[in-house]
Amino acid sequence: MSKTLSMSFLTTEGKKSSISVGNVKDDVSQAEVKSTMDIIVAKNIFSTKNGDIQAVDSASIIDRTTTQLDIK
Repeated sequence: MSKTLSMSFLTTEGKKSSISVGNVKDDVSQAEVKSTMDIIVAKNIFSTKNGDIQAVDSASIIDRTTTQLDIK
């Protein structure tokens, strides 16, 4: 099973912008995610087509399971 962290932010133009990170550890906490997102906003190191990241919006962890089918 693969886990991806999706972090959504609001930009200076009022639009949403997301950053996704793969292979998230199983025991990542809400506090760790919030802290990471706050740092991303404070450091302003990412630029988007809809302006700079200005505020935290939401976050989610997406679980994906892949089942291989034997079709040979």
